Amino acid sequence: MRTITAVFDGTAFVPSEPVDLAVGTTVRVPVPTAVAPGRENDPFPFASPPPTPMTAEEVKEWDELLAEIRSTSLPWATVEEAMAHSRGRPWPDPDAEAAPGPEPRP
Repeated sequence: MRTITAVFDGTAFVPSEPVDLAVGTTVRVPVPTAVAPGRENDPFPFASPPPTPMTAEEVKEWDELLAEIRSTSLPWATVEEAMAHSRGRPWPDPDAEAAPGPEPRP
């Protein structure tokens, strides 16, 4: 299936390029809902509106959470350790030294 652009001329949708369809062929055209007032010039008028500003209580709660996150040390020293933990693998990998390396080039 191919997707094309169509322009509404006030009465009908007119394809922006030729289409190889028989006269009378029915097609489904998704029609967006009306643009909310004040969003006419918005480049993404159908996207969710921006979030409302945080209340003073939410800002305080966020600041406390952020301070706790910043004061907590990470349990892993490297990304590799964190990945091994998340995948349930021991760290350091006991088989890492036993694994053969690439063959030397002649």
